[in-house]
Amino acid sequence: MTNGERRLAPSPGRNSLRAKSAETRDRIADVARDLFNAYGYTAVTTNRIALACGISPGNLYYHFRNREDILWYLFEGVEKRVQALFLNPEGLAATDPMERLRWQMAGAATILVEFRFFFPDQVAIMRRDERVERAYRHLQGEITGAFGRALQAMTGESAERSANLSHAIWVVATGWISFLLVAGSEVDTTTVARMVDMVVEMVTPRLK
Repeated sequence: MTNGERRLAPSPGRNSLRAKSAETRDRIADVARDLFNAYGYTAVTTNRIALACGISPGNLYYHFRNREDILWYLFEGVEKRVQALFLNPEGLAATDPMERLRWQMAGAATILVEFRFFFPDQVAIMRRDERVERAYRHLQGEITGAFGRALQAMTGESAERSANLSHAIWVVATGWISFLLVAGSEVDTTTVARMVDMVVEMVTPRLK
C-alpha cells in the first residue's frame, strides 16, 4: 500500500461516527413519525421532536434542517418500499396473480398504518414541500401505471378499463385512513386490512 492509499483509507473512528450519525438520523425520523401519527404533522414542532428524542434542538438541526427535511427522509424510505412492492416484487413472477395482489395490498396496508399521518392531510403536506409533491405525483403515476398493466394481464380488459380500475384502487387505498377517521374507527392493522379485502373484491369479478 502506498502512502497515498494510506491517507485515503477511512479511519475506524470516522466510520464509527458515520454509523452513529446514521443511527441518530433514523431514531429522530422514527420518533418524529410516531409524533406525527399521534398528533398530526402540522402540530408537531422540531423542538417537540428533539424533546421526545432526549436531544437538544441544536443536535437535531445537525441532522435535519427542519421538519420538512424529516418528512422528506421518511418519504424517501416509503417510496423505496412502495416501489419494491409494485415495481420490483422479487420472487413473485410465478405466483398466482390474486396471491400476488393480496401480498402487494397487504404490504401497502402495513405502510398505511405505519405512516397514517400523511394520508388525511396529503394535499396540505405536499403544498408545504415541493420535493414531496413532485415525488408523490411521480410515484402515483408510476405505481398506477404498472398496476394497470398488471391488471390488464389478469383481466384481459382494455388498457383504459384497467387504468380506471388501477386509479380506483389507488383512491381506495390512499383514502382508507380518511374513511376510517371520518367513520370514528380505530386506525390499526385490523381495520386497515379491510382495505385489502375490498380491493380483492373489486378485482375478482373482472378476472378472465
